[in-house]
Amino acid sequence: IYNTQCEPSGTPSATLSAEKTVAIYDPQTLGLYAIPGTDVIYTITVENTGTGDVDSGSLILIDSMPPEISYYNGDIDDGGPETNPVSFATTSAGLTLDFNTDVGFSDAVTKPTDFANCTYTPAAGYDPDVTYICFNPKGVLSGQSTMSVSFRSRIE
Repeated sequence: IYNTQCEPSGTPSATLSAEKTVAIYDPQTLGLYAIPGTDVIYTITVENTGTGDVDSGSLILIDSMPPEISYYNGDIDDGGPETNPVSFATTSAGLTLDFNTDVGFSDAVTKPTDFANCTYTPAAGYDPDVTYICFNPKGVLSGQSTMSVSFRSRIE
């Protein structure tokens, strides 16, 4: 995932980069391995290293789910401080992500062309039919700031 926005010379511009990482979900530190039946946490981090802001509401991430993964539609940390299936963090004042309105899903074979096409409602628990997860945070990702979204899945 990578996107760059350029502005006319002399105007501050946003420069975006994104990285997706995966970590084993092991809240009891049992030393779990990445094998079938184990849960993982995917984190997508977007960084604006430019001096300009990303236009308000224009940041959209559409991430494909690997076929050997089932999205977990439940409390991401099983009763920890989070309460939704998706966790959000940012260093940009004014950027928000509401799970009910700014996160969408698709069960389509092909990637949705925009957030409006992310209309699938995942089943409770593990849903192997989720093929794409979509994020459309609201507000501005300001220059020199980051945002991240995390979600849980199970290796099948």
